[in-house]
Amino acid sequence: MSELYKKNIDKLKELENTHPNLSKYWIEYLKKKEEKYIEANKSCENFLDNIINYPDFSNKMIYSLMVIKQCGLLNNNY
Repeated sequence: MSELYKKNIDKLKELENTHPNLSKYWIEYLKKKEEKYIEANKSCENFLDNIINYPDFSNKMIYSLMVIKQCGLLNNNY
């Protein structure tokens, strides 16, 4: 957890009495972003552990994989 994240959460918690709704939503938003950040780093770690087994992909191949993933047809975390 970064210092800025912790600082912002602490400040938001201080506002819970005067601005309970806004502080609550901001805290939830930051927590979800932190979870996504951690998830992205785990996916990157998995990629780094496995990429040596594969050649570099062309830009066309990368784009195709991104489109397939967006359609829900690719079921991995890369």
